[in-house]
Amino acid sequence: MQDKIKKLDSLSVDLAQLASVVDWDVHGTDLSNNLFANQVKNTSPLFSWLINTALSDRLRNAWQRGNMQIDKNPDTGDFEFVAPYIVYTDLPTDTTGVCCWVPFNLSKCGQKIPLKLLCIKDCRSIQEKFIEKSQRFQPYDLINSLIHRGETYDEARKRIVLESFAFYTIFNVLNGTLLSNGPVLKPFNGLVEELYSDTVVKILGGNNILGAFDTLACRLSVLGRGERIFAMHPLIYQTVEQAIIPGRFGIRPPGWRESNGVIYFRDIRLLADEQVTFDPETGLGDIWMLDSQTVGAHLDLAPGATSPEYEFHDFGSTDDPDLGCAAECDYYYNQGAVASVNPNRVAVITGVGANSACTGSALEGLDGLIKPTTLIPL
Repeated sequence: MQDKIKKLDSLSVDLAQLASVVDWDVHGTDLSNNLFANQVKNTSPLFSWLINTALSDRLRNAWQRGNMQIDKNPDTGDFEFVAPYIVYTDLPTDTTGVCCWVPFNLSKCGQKIPLKLLCIKDCRSIQEKFIEKSQRFQPYDLINSLIHRGETYDEARKRIVLESFAFYTIFNVLNGTLLSNGPVLKPFNGLVEELYSDTVVKILGGNNILGAFDTLACRLSVLGRGERIFAMHPLIYQTVEQAIIPGRFGIRPPGWRESNGVIYFRDIRLLADEQVTFDPETGLGDIWMLDSQTVGAHLDLAPGATSPEYEFHDFGSTDDPDLGCAAECDYYYNQGAVASVNPNRVAVITGVGANSACTGSALEGLDGLIKPTTLIPL
């Protein structure tokens, strides 16, 4: 009995099973006075920026028009889409010693990016399904933003499944690589796959973070203006914030300003997000310079959304009473990839140290919040 009550009280239970939170053996136990251990991690400012970049719009429009070029790789079996080409002109033809120049030749380069499936499944016995479609949550149940008073267990179950799917999707879009495979990460061409390729410039931050930004400023002077951001973990954002505190005359280092609590370097906004690379053991993190015109993400559906084409149901029967005689599984799918079509317009500052005050016992007990790997971290 106590074990079941503890299971119901714990917010770390399997979220896919929260729809069954009213156990018949403890029906009537008042669980209404509850609160989440931490906020639901179903949003990401970096993901919101990435999915709405200029390149993301181009990919989305191509998919909706049905003219995204997709091929099947004979070696890997992956379906790949052709990212928008980068077009440039060749170097001048040597016309030394003759009267006239000749026109420049147009050239292009591009890449194929693998589309990877994302999916989540939820299985239950057929008897559970019958009961969950009829039973409704009462005022004394575990009512919260995921479970609503008066709705059926079945309705809450689907919401929790799709919220979980949204979390996994966002996590993989930002952190996925084609070699990933684990409890949270699956093989996916995510932002990390694109940024940590050999073609993207890496600048060591170390103990001289302002110097690293000054090095990037040299590149920015050549690249010209654009819609860009610098993304970093909140603990690294704090490091930068402290490095640009105004001096004795109230002047910040060259190129830096703060407006309404937001930091800018060369008019490029700094964005804090827990999903950016950070190692809590070493206290080191990276900073990503991203360009809206050349970095974007494609997903068939918004995270956590579903449609009949991407939703499937599977029924199976058995003569074994211990297995519930029959079961039904619900499957939800999505697919997509991240693209970075010009490596010269992105960069990574590596090995930036968090503030020394944020080491040791300062973050004790907060491991699950430094980089959340569950929807509601403890």
